[in-house]
Amino acid sequence: MKVIHRFVFHMNAAHRAALQALDVRVAVGRGLAGEDQATLHSSFEIAEDAPNWTPVVGLLRQWDADFDYRVSESSLVRTEYSKREMRSADWLSIAAWHHGYPQPDGCFEFRSLSYEPTESCDQCGVGLRQVAPFRMTGEPKWGRRGIMQLHWIRDEIFVKPEVWAAVFRPARVLCRPVVNRRGVDLKTVVQLVIEEEASVVTNGLPTEQCEKCGDVRPNYPNRGFFPMMRGRPSQSMARTREHFGSGAQSYKCLLLCHDLFRAIEDQGVRGAYYRPVMPNPDVA
Repeated sequence: MKVIHRFVFHMNAAHRAALQALDVRVAVGRGLAGEDQATLHSSFEIAEDAPNWTPVVGLLRQWDADFDYRVSESSLVRTEYSKREMRSADWLSIAAWHHGYPQPDGCFEFRSLSYEPTESCDQCGVGLRQVAPFRMTGEPKWGRRGIMQLHWIRDEIFVKPEVWAAVFRPARVLCRPVVNRRGVDLKTVVQLVIEEEASVVTNGLPTEQCEKCGDVRPNYPNRGFFPMMRGRPSQSMARTREHFGSGAQSYKCLLLCHDLFRAIEDQGVRGAYYRPVMPNPDVA
């Protein structure tokens, strides 16, 4: 497992040279018209276990005052896992390539068509319950992928019908249709029906409270394994009972068992991203 930080900010030539002297590969943006070419949008990535991690972070901390904000703490964090960690996990979280928006896409209008809006918070989205198919502009442009998500919809998975038939139907995961703007069923995409919920341990995670409904949500954790489950689901897929998110986004994360993960891998289905769930020693 590697925890990787991506730093993005406007550096001048001296900053870039100092990083490159520490064997950091810096990507430099082209800059906008009229932008000072001496200070360009730049980025780099570094893992916490890299030999140069400590001197690089030390350098960034020296620059905090120069940039008038903490560049040393403003990274985007992700975790990469080894094949062994992925394949040995009993459960994994799943997310996917995002393509397109639920329709109609103006001011979250889709919520009034696909969800029961009276049971949810119209600010953070907690409590949304789907009551009708999602609408898309048309058939997805799948390319070589077979699993996807829609922008703004982080707790639902969409797949090709043949992927559902080959992988998810044998695992007893149901599906429902997806329709176009006129309400006509699309032929190349279905939505997975994930009915079971599983509670996960969120102790210690930063939280955010909705100013309107008061719901307190943990922020999605980008470091390490996905939080451990309090119990083992009876089905091959589940969603967390807890909402994650910040701002206007609230969503439940999606989980799948080891056997279903291996079936997806064996079929060569592309488009999904996985994260091992932390084992719970108290759950058999």
